[in-house]
Order: sequence, then structure tokens, then C-alpha cells
Amino acid sequence: MKIKPLGHYVLIVMEAVEKKTASGIIIPDKVTSVEQDATDVGYVRAFGPTSYAGWPGCDVEGKEPHECWGLNVGDKVEYRKYEGKKVSAAGFENFRFISDSHIIGAHEND
Repeated sequence: MKIKPLGHYVLIVMEAVEKKTASGIIIPDKVTSVEQDATDVGYVRAFGPTSYAGWPGCDVEGKEPHECWGLNVGDKVEYRKYEGKKVSAAGFENFRFISDSHIIGAHEND
């Protein structure tokens, strides 16, 4: 199965929450599930066809609108906590659809 965002949504894979502490204590699934829902960092997997379209400065000929923000598939981004809609398809448990306007920052590689 393939999942793709529509409209102005961006498909994000949420950064996984650790299930074990550094000292080896296993964290119960109930706790990690709550923590996973609260995560606010993830990786861009796909852009909807109109994501970032219409934003000032994003109408450059020959470029996708998301490129004006310097965002590409695979980039690590931060978004508002508890934001978006979790994907309900099997095999996509850590994926979320997020509005382009709710991505608030991107991590740059040094």
C-alpha cells in the first residue's frame, strides 16, 4: 500500500520513542504510546500537491513550492505537539499528516 498526502498536507514519519532506557529498563508500551503521540519531531516523506503553494515568495518558476522554504523529502522537521492526523493504515503506525503551516522548523545538517 502507498500513502500520499493530498492538498496542503505533508506526510511525516514521527521520530520513534525509545522503548528502553540507557540503563536497560524496559518502558511499558502504554507509556511509549503516549510519548509517541506527543512527539513533535519527524522526517518528511511526501508533500501534497498544493503544499506551500500561494505562500509569498513560493511561486518561483521551475521550483516546487516547498523548495522555497528549503524543505525536501527526508528532512528532519519540528511541528506543533499533538498536531495532525495519525495514519490509520497497517504498517504506517508512526506516520502523520500535518498541514504545511504547522511545520515550524527544520534541522540543518552541519
